[in-house]
Amino acid sequence: MAPLWNKYFNRITKIIYVVDASNLCQISAAGLLLYTILADPLLKSVKFLLVLTKMDVSYRQMRNEALLMLQMKRLQKEIKQNVKIIEASAINGDGCDEILEWLIKVF
Repeated sequence: MAPLWNKYFNRITKIIYVVDASNLCQISAAGLLLYTILADPLLKSVKFLLVLTKMDVSYRQMRNEALLMLQMKRLQKEIKQNVKIIEASAINGDGCDEILEWLIKVF
C-alpha cells in the first residue's frame, strides 16, 4: 500500500503514523517510510502525529532503541514539520488521552 500513498498527499492535512515499538525488526523500515513521507514537499504543512504503540512497562526499555531506529533526532533536524510523538499502550491506556487531545486540537 505504501507506494500508493503519495497519490493522496495533495489532499492531506493531518497524518497519524503508528509504529509497533515492540517489533524491533520492523522499526527501521517504518523509520525509512516515515522519513520518505515527511520529506515529500506536498506534506510540508501537514500536522503530524507519530504514535509508538505497545509502550507498556514490558516494552519500556525498548523506547530508546525504537527512537534510535526511527532516527528521530535526524528527522527533527532535517524535517521542517513539527512531529508530535506520543507513546501509547492499549493494555494500560497510556497515551490515549494525549492522542485524543491532539485530535481535538488539530480538528
